[in-house]
Amino acid sequence: MNPPQNPTPYGEQPDYQPEEQFVPDTYNQQRFSQEQDITNIVGQIDPKTIIDNLDHALKGEHFEKETNSWLMNTSGKGLVNDTCRGAIISYLDGILTNNTTMANIDEKRLSFLMESVIETVTKMFVVNLEEFGFVKPCTKKILVRMNKDKFLLTGYEIEEYQKDGVVVETLVGVNVLNGYENKGTPDTAMMTLVSNMIYKVCFLVFTRALKGQESIRIFKSLNMNDGMMYGGQQQKSSWMGKLFGR
Repeated sequence: MNPPQNPTPYGEQPDYQPEEQFVPDTYNQQRFSQEQDITNIVGQIDPKTIIDNLDHALKGEHFEKETNSWLMNTSGKGLVNDTCRGAIISYLDGILTNNTTMANIDEKRLSFLMESVIETVTKMFVVNLEEFGFVKPCTKKILVRMNKDKFLLTGYEIEEYQKDGVVVETLVGVNVLNGYENKGTPDTAMMTLVSNMIYKVCFLVFTRALKGQESIRIFKSLNMNDGMMYGGQQQKSSWMGKLFGR
């Protein structure tokens, strides 16, 4: 019987390399999970979705589930023109943000906010009746020269003078600011329809901030997910920044 090669001396333990064990990265997993939760929360409280839906509706589009896309209605016409739609969306983008949703207001402040919205939209529509397409556009006048004098005439008036043998010279390259006269009978039905759509969007967003219910729900959710305080203060500032767009 041959002795074993390189025998281990008595009383000493043989050298061996322990097998590497897989240790799950609990910190990064927790951080990734929280990042997903925060992204979902931000998506839920962001008013951009409801504003975007209103934008499509004002264009005259409706959402088709089968094709998962927005399609134009059969008439091919929007509720308002592009100028009116742009003014509405710009206004809503300015007052409805994540900060609005995460605010803490009571019923009295909610009433004041809605009164402010109604007053603003009403004035915006009344002042821009012609530009927004709520009344028929007035006939614009053209700057012309007749007998060395300058006049502002409509196309019809120019034709009548020319029929009488009067030489009418149109002044090309001269900008005439006729402005909008806002005359005529406004389409009050369409104005009411569009304004009510705006009021509904604002009311739905404002009510989520009633008594801070949305912020309370969000903070409770974050506290439950971060019970072990993974990430510490740095993690807190991260999700706070995402909630408020910083």
